[in-house]
Amino acid sequence: MPYIGKDPVTGNYNSLDDISGSFNSSTTTFNLEVNSGTAVTPVRAEALIISINGVIQEPTTDFTVSAATITFTTAPASTDTFFGVLLGQQLDIAVPSDGTVSTAKIADGAVTNVKLGETVTVAKGGTGAATHTANNVLVGAGTSAITSVAPSTSGNVLTSNGTVWASAAAPATDLTAVADGSVGSPSIANSGDTNTGIYWPGADQLGLTTAGAAGLLIDASGRVTTPLQPMFRVERSTYQANVTGDGTTYTVTFDSELGDVGGHFNTTTHTFTAPIAGYYLFSIVVPYRGITSSETAANTDLIFSSTQNVTFSYLNPGVVHAGSYYFAAGTVVAPLAASETAHVTMRASGGSKVVDLDYAWNSHFAGFLIG
Repeated sequence: MPYIGKDPVTGNYNSLDDISGSFNSSTTTFNLEVNSGTAVTPVRAEALIISINGVIQEPTTDFTVSAATITFTTAPASTDTFFGVLLGQQLDIAVPSDGTVSTAKIADGAVTNVKLGETVTVAKGGTGAATHTANNVLVGAGTSAITSVAPSTSGNVLTSNGTVWASAAAPATDLTAVADGSVGSPSIANSGDTNTGIYWPGADQLGLTTAGAAGLLIDASGRVTTPLQPMFRVERSTYQANVTGDGTTYTVTFDSELGDVGGHFNTTTHTFTAPIAGYYLFSIVVPYRGITSSETAANTDLIFSSTQNVTFSYLNPGVVHAGSYYFAAGTVVAPLAASETAHVTMRASGGSKVVDLDYAWNSHFAGFLIG
């Protein structure tokens, strides 16, 4: 049918021509065109989606339209980007005549109980109930009317007895109290491994036990100890004369234990054996005594059975330490495989075999598993 004025156009979505080439920070009004030069006239500003620099502009606030032109509230800068979309223009729809709306034209969910004038049965997708009390919970009941469960007392929860749902009081607490247990019989454990788990050794304390032994303890101040972590510290018990000086390599005889968690240091072979694979921190102090001016080098080695050895060298020790002590000391972290061993050797060269090995607090070899 004919229209006075502009004919409505529906479903006609178009990308507007890029006008950013005309942006100069002063001009605010631009022509609206599509298809490289065809003027378009939006019905209203809301029929446009306009973006400046990726920011969607608000119609009538950030811009207005008049005929085939758009006017921005703020002039776009020359560096700004632009894109725009002309939406399909809207068409007002009058009230349809009676009997002209088919089922296909009715939106899903648009027909309610009020329109039907009756209670919809469960078989037809309804509840089977005329009313539903606010805040109640609906529970299925086969083809019968759905059951409505009321909240009842404040704090209640929906519970099941295996057959029906009901509103009932919540359990008194969400916590499950357990006995303290012990290192040999933890209170939380696997049913097939009852001597490994969690126990409480005292007030505000927590313990983890493995194979009936305390593996980790946390005290009331939050401090963590690992009683089973492999650790050793040994020193020498006797003074030994004339062990090197002429290039002889001598295995340092650490034979007195100050500590050995797990018993992994052998004071007969003076060797530590790693119980498990991991990174170990080692510290050594070896006292050379009786250094003469003839000694040109002193090498102290941490010898590993598989891993590359570590050497602490000192050139020309006789120049500085002649007739006195020289302490070889060092710390190193080394990755060891399970059953890999470590021991310490010393060697002074350049002179005669007159260099002695001191003992007690002057010497030590220590190590522990760090992870």
